[in-house]
Amino acid sequence: MKSRAILSAAALALFLCSCGTPAPQSGSQPAPPPSASPAAPSSSPEQETPERVLTLVEPAGAFEGVDGYRQEGQLLAGVCCRFDDEGKLEEIEEVIPPLLSFPDLPDCTIRESEANIEVYPDRARVSRTAQITYTVPDDPPEVGGDILSVEPGADGYIVSTKAKTFALEISAEDLEQNAAAD
Repeated sequence: MKSRAILSAAALALFLCSCGTPAPQSGSQPAPPPSASPAAPSSSPEQETPERVLTLVEPAGAFEGVDGYRQEGQLLAGVCCRFDDEGKLEEIEEVIPPLLSFPDLPDCTIRESEANIEVYPDRARVSRTAQITYTVPDDPPEVGGDILSVEPGADGYIVSTKAKTFALEISAEDLEQNAAAD
C-alpha cells in the first residue's frame, strides 16, 4: 500500500504541472494547486470556476489464468476538470496518460503501449495494453488463460503473460464523488 501512496504523490505532481500549474523551481516551495489561483470577484456572471486536478486509482482488469488465478491491475489517472459551486462537474479538460501498476507484484516488469485517451465534457476513457513478467518463489500458476509461459528461474518461477488491455471508464459521478471526498 505504501508504494501506491508514493506513486500517487509523484503522479499528482506530474498532473499538476501538466494541467497548467507551473512546476516549482529547485529548492522552492511547491506550486500552489490550481484552485489556489486568485479568482475574479464572485459578482461576475462569467466567472470561470477554478480547475481541479483529481487522482483516481481504480481496478482496471486482471491477468487471469486457469483455476481462478488472477493478478489485478490498476490505473492511476489524473483528471483536470472544473466543477460548479454545487460540486457538479462542468467539464473534463484533460486526462493525463495513466500509470499502470500491479499492487501484488511490486517487482514485475511491465511492457506497455502508449495510453489511449478519449475525453468528452462529462466522461472519459483511458486504457493501456500491457504484458508483464514476474517471479513467484513457489506454487506457480499453470499455463493457460492469460498466462503464456512459466519457466524455472534463480529465485523461483518466471511467469510471462499475454498482452491484455486495461481500461478505466471515468464518469461525471466518479469525479463528483472524488471531489466531494477531498
